[in-house]
Amino acid sequence: MKKSIVFTLSFVLLFSATIFAQSKKPTKIETKAFINKTNVVLLETGIKVKKNEVYTGCLHKANTIQKEARFHYRKGETRRAVNKSYLARKYSFIAYNANSKKKVPDAWRITKKEKTMITKFPTNEELKKNVSKNDKKADKESQTVETLDVN
Repeated sequence: MKKSIVFTLSFVLLFSATIFAQSKKPTKIETKAFINKTNVVLLETGIKVKKNEVYTGCLHKANTIQKEARFHYRKGETRRAVNKSYLARKYSFIAYNANSKKKVPDAWRITKKEKTMITKFPTNEELKKNVSKNDKKADKESQTVETLDVN
């Protein structure tokens, strides 16, 4: 009987620990470290692209998304900043692989600790709902804006 209680308690503690780890909001220090690591990846990838001259467009996307990540970090939105930086790192990996015969170095890959900071991205249905809401707002705003005559 004691073994079953100990087993049940250990299972509950293990299960709750994994749930807690997945929903953990990253701190400012963790977010800054994540963004800095992505900056290093972007810099090294930029050097590879400049040297080998295989332009896929992914490096430009990565730099733009990383700029948004820094913007969210300055606003204090750590989860958004980490998610944007993660996306920038993925685009940077694509550009790196196109310009190098080697694989992406293991030091640049996402660690287990960093995985706990990344949240799930919205589904396509959620994005479509947001787009339709924004389209309705844009339609209302465009109706109120007067057209200018340019002569």
